[in-house]
Amino acid sequence: IYTFTPDLECAQGIQITIEITEIITPEFDDLIQNYCLNSMAELLPNISENGINGTWFPSQINTNLQGTTTYIFTPNAEFCSEPFDLNVTVYPHPEMDLEEELIICEGDSFTYSAPDGFDSYEWKNEQNQIISNTREVTFTQEGIYTLTVQINGVPCDLSRNIEVRFSTPPTITEIKTTENTITIYATGGYPLEYSMNQIFWQSSPTFTNLHPGIFNVYVRDAKGCSTTAKQ
Repeated sequence: IYTFTPDLECAQGIQITIEITEIITPEFDDLIQNYCLNSMAELLPNISENGINGTWFPSQINTNLQGTTTYIFTPNAEFCSEPFDLNVTVYPHPEMDLEEELIICEGDSFTYSAPDGFDSYEWKNEQNQIISNTREVTFTQEGIYTLTVQINGVPCDLSRNIEVRFSTPPTITEIKTTENTITIYATGGYPLEYSMNQIFWQSSPTFTNLHPGIFNVYVRDAKGCSTTAKQ
């Protein structure tokens, strides 16, 4: 309480009461500060955990922009409080090139290596069971497998699917000839390879510059899982 006493005898003194309030800092302990690019962001609350009302600028967290952005909470005028800064970092997902489909021979096992450059790897089968925690995984069954990778220091992972299928044995459906060419028509495992001696194989189903005679033609899947022949 402050008292004002005038110098003049005919003047009346007054008292002024001044209340000093401690500055309260807004508290936001549960706000998320790290997001992945294009992820769903939480709404910024208009009241702090210790009861201070105010507004944010920017008013909404933008996860479409990679990098760190500062969001400022300004308390309303009736509160003896100071602004609060929230630094939000938006991280990119890792990038990875992974085959979408893999053909293996039925009854065989095939070891596949994922791209390097990541700090953690996790392979899961269709039953959501972890089958490998390294770059390499061995496939013995058909199915869709999921690889999840991470880079240390970046709280965003990346998942990709790869479908594993057994190669289908080829079947020769027709053979057409001219004076010096043979063209083989076949179905089955893709891609197919063609040969006339099982030594030299080619991707084209047509053989040219042939001499008159009887030939055996061979078709196999590119994995070499199975071969069929016809004279």
